[in-house]
Amino acid sequence: MDAWEGETQEQLQEQIACAKISAEMKAYQPIPTITDFINEDGSDNLRETIEANYKRVKRKVISLIDLEIERIKANPTLCNLIKE
Repeated sequence: MDAWEGETQEQLQEQIACAKISAEMKAYQPIPTITDFINEDGSDNLRETIEANYKRVKRKVISLIDLEIERIKANPTLCNLIKE
């Protein structure tokens, strides 16, 4: 096999690979939008939504910590773990 045949073989393999990729891409389906962050007025509220979720989770975590501290304080076996 000379250099021309090798190059032609490589080009053929490249064309086959491109055809396979092209066929695969035609079968792609768009990812559906799960949630939209556009307000009624058309503005994007992604940052506000993230901030609100962050604050909500933070409040829940603080509440959970407070409940656990009270539970530990009320338990005679565990109350020595809390120093005041």
